[in-house]
Order: sequence, then C-alpha cells, then structure tokens
Amino acid sequence: MTSGGSTFPDLPPSRVEIDDVVRYLTELSAQGHRVYKDSKQSGVFYIWLNNTYRIRISASGGRSQVQLHYLDNTTAFLDVSSRDGIEKAVATLVRKVPGMTWPCQPTEGRVSTSTPATNYATISGLVGSALVKAVFDPYLDNAGLEQLRVILSFGSGSVASGVRLLGSTATTTGSLPRFTKAGVDAWLLQLGIPGEARVVAAKSEHRRFMLLSSGRSLLLGSSLNSIHKNEAVRVEADTEDRPFFDVTWTGAVPLT
Repeated sequence: MTSGGSTFPDLPPSRVEIDDVVRYLTELSAQGHRVYKDSKQSGVFYIWLNNTYRIRISASGGRSQVQLHYLDNTTAFLDVSSRDGIEKAVATLVRKVPGMTWPCQPTEGRVSTSTPATNYATISGLVGSALVKAVFDPYLDNAGLEQLRVILSFGSGSVASGVRLLGSTATTTGSLPRFTKAGVDAWLLQLGIPGEARVVAAKSEHRRFMLLSSGRSLLLGSSLNSIHKNEAVRVEADTEDRPFFDVTWTGAVPLT
C-alpha cells in the first residue's frame, strides 16, 4: 500500500488457537495453579485466584478474550490474538485484584498416578523459592530424601543448612531398615549442608509436612517416598505445624 509517498507492508496476521490456550493453562496447572474448564461451553477455561476472584479465558475464531471475574461479575476484560497476549492480559488483570501479584505462588495442587513428572513440578511450585527447614513424615526413608532432592530440582527451592528430619521407627526397624544414619549422612554430604535426623515411635502421628523458611507449612497427602498418588497438596501458615514439630522434635531420639 502506498500513502504519502511511503510504502508499508500489510499488517501480519495474528491468531491464537485453542491449543495455544490449553498449552498455557497446562503450564499453569503444572505450577500448582487451579485451572478448570467450563463444562457447558467449549473453549472456555478458568484460573481460580481465590474464593472471590477468577480469570475467565475463552478462545474462538483465532481470538481470545481474558476476563477478570469478581464473584459472578465481569469487572474487566482484554481481547487478545496471540499466546503472548494471553499471558500479558492475565498478568494485567490479576494485578487488579487487591493484594495479589502475578506470577503469584499457588497455595494448593494435586498429584496423580498418571503425571509423575508434573507431580514433581506441582510440589516444587508450592515450595517456591523457600528453604525446606524441617521434614516430618512417619514413613520417611532414604528414598524419600532422594525424592525431595528431585522435587526441588524442578524449581528454585532448596534444603536449609541445619535441616531437621523427623521420621519414625516404622522405617528404622526390621531386617532391612530403610531410614538410616548412613543414608542421611550421604544425602547431607551430597547437598553440602549440615543437618540432623531423629525418630519417634511408629504410629504416634500420621500427618506429613515440610516447614518452609517463608513461615509456611507444605502439607503432603502421602509420604515423600510415594508422592505419585491421587492426593491433594497445599501450603498454609505454619502456626500449628511448627510448634507441633518443635515439641515432637524435643521428645524424639537421634537416628543412629
């Protein structure tokens, strides 16, 4: 096209297909965000932010609309026609939610028998960049420690220097103990950090959690040595788990 003596190229076409939306949302889901599809409308998905806010994404005809919903009301929306546009629209709208930033760290997720690699990423996403300062798992064993190392390799979290590992006699007794001082010492040596392991009596407690440096507790539905199950995982304030851990740790015996 010629105008005023200048020649300009045609505006390149821009499209966003439903597969682009699904790939983006799959990545968010793997990070631990709650993502849903609309059971009544094809090509419509939701990112659940909290109990009052959610993001609605619809894709049709090469374009997509990203909406911010407060309760059941649309408070803002942006039309986009590219994968990059979707990401930027989501970030823009989420920042309109009071007290919320993006990317925001998820607070819950699910692991599944059919998604072992995603399970690692989901749990790692809940840890975020925090340090794992303590682990409580009645069935903690040497293999579970290796699972923790693999989990953290999927993100930016790490094990804190001086980490406290609290298991039980459920895995330290029998003809072939599975939680051993030699195993713990080797694990700590490989990480290059000091730490300590103790045990309590078997079946004295059943909860499983990790205390994080962010003042949160990561609650696990299953033991670290069997995370690939259909379970829910979540993080919450450590106001209950940290005092419980400290008291239980005091009464536990060193792993020998």
